[in-house]
Amino acid sequence: MFENLMMTSAFAWAGAGIWLVISVLRIVIPKWRRSAIRQAKWSSGLFVLTFVAAIVFNQMIYRDYGLSSSESLAEARAARKVEAEAKVVEENRKKEQAEIAQKEAEAKAAVERTRLLAEADQQTKLRKEAEELAAAEAKRCGIGTIVAVSSSYKLRKNPRETSDKIVNQKATEALRKTHYHQIDNSTSVKIMGCSAEWTQVQIAEPSWLTDVSGWVPSKVLRRIETSSDGARVYVESDVYWDNDTSKFKKQIVTMINKISRENAGCKQIDPGTVAKSTSRSKPNEPVFFVTCGEGSNAFNVWFRPTDITTTMTATPPIRQGDATLACEQAAKAKATHPSTVDFSRFLDVAYSARPDGRVSLTSSFLAKNSFNLELKFNIRCLFDGNTMIEATVSEAR
Repeated sequence: MFENLMMTSAFAWAGAGIWLVISVLRIVIPKWRRSAIRQAKWSSGLFVLTFVAAIVFNQMIYRDYGLSSSESLAEARAARKVEAEAKVVEENRKKEQAEIAQKEAEAKAAVERTRLLAEADQQTKLRKEAEELAAAEAKRCGIGTIVAVSSSYKLRKNPRETSDKIVNQKATEALRKTHYHQIDNSTSVKIMGCSAEWTQVQIAEPSWLTDVSGWVPSKVLRRIETSSDGARVYVESDVYWDNDTSKFKKQIVTMINKISRENAGCKQIDPGTVAKSTSRSKPNEPVFFVTCGEGSNAFNVWFRPTDITTTMTATPPIRQGDATLACEQAAKAKATHPSTVDFSRFLDVAYSARPDGRVSLTSSFLAKNSFNLELKFNIRCLFDGNTMIEATVSEAR
């Protein structure tokens, strides 16, 4: 503290001396003489005061070093100088160490970055190889391909004959006897994977079993035949043959393909349903049928082995307006007093057409009975194309 005060006093003393010299020089100029004399007094006083202060503070500097006298001040100043120099050296050393550490960190980061880049390149290479292997495996197995089934087989949980069969839970619960999921020649499946001589499949048709998958021997599967336009070509292996149908294999397979191509409602056809119609067949004139569609839209198409030259297009359904008029005529024909029939042509009409050309139309009408009482009746008319094949009337409840 005293050393700083001494330095401050010294600077103030030097400043006061300069001020004093300037003031004395200004005295010789008449117009500045008065103010110069006044400033010379102030500056001389300040000059003396700061000089005395500098001397006093200089005598007390030893206290800044914790000394009791100024005798060992030189040694204390030398020690402090050495300490200051040592501090500078230490700071320089720390700075150098920090620079070395930073360079080492940068070098380490560069090495780590190089390692990570190499790992990333390796991962990319491995991923590419895995993708290539997966693509090769998919190509080898035909993953995603829809194939047909040449013989029935119960699905396995793993790719081996001794593996557990997959239980059909719904059938088992309903029949109270263990049943297993199996595929047969009425089924088409999607390939999901393969292992040696086994293939993992998922049922594609029928559509209500698409959640079922499992393993089967690859030998029970076969490629689906297709035409040049991509349409499926059905073969003998797609059909269940019995004593009635096996006599006409070639004709039946030809008719199935013909129906599939020409009947707009038979884009989805089940060749496993082919059977002889006992009600329509005659001696030496067999009639067969096959089911098209599924669920509520399923219908049968009948054919003879000799229908190869016959067009198998679907019968167009009767229009709703024509069906309504025909159904009204049927209501009048069945009424006791036809002239009293008041047929509902709009409000109660329900029209439903199927892909095979079958149409169901329901409605209601008012008519008087034999007791001359007006009652409400319901009517349902069934059409095959434009021909009405059935009309039923019941009293409304």
